[in-house]
Amino acid sequence: IFSNLPSVTLAMVRKSDSKLDVPLDELAEIEQGNGGNTRVFVGNLPYSTSWQDLKDHMRRAGDVLFCEILQEPGTALGSKGCGLVEFATAAA
Repeated sequence: IFSNLPSVTLAMVRKSDSKLDVPLDELAEIEQGNGGNTRVFVGNLPYSTSWQDLKDHMRRAGDVLFCEILQEPGTALGSKGCGLVEFATAAA
């Protein structure tokens, strides 16, 4: 489901509002350098992405504890095109 996307938008879910536009293969490096924070915001997802799709994909970066697609009630697929992922540890 992600193969046609060159990158997704990621941001650490903490004090920072900055977003990074990075290739998915660099996700592990971001996770290791985030200062212990284990949650990331993932944007620019296809609206058809399910929480299970996102979780399965993000397992490449580490052990996923929680995954959620943010909802947009009233839309055809019910998705905002972004989600949250929480990893077991900051180091992938």
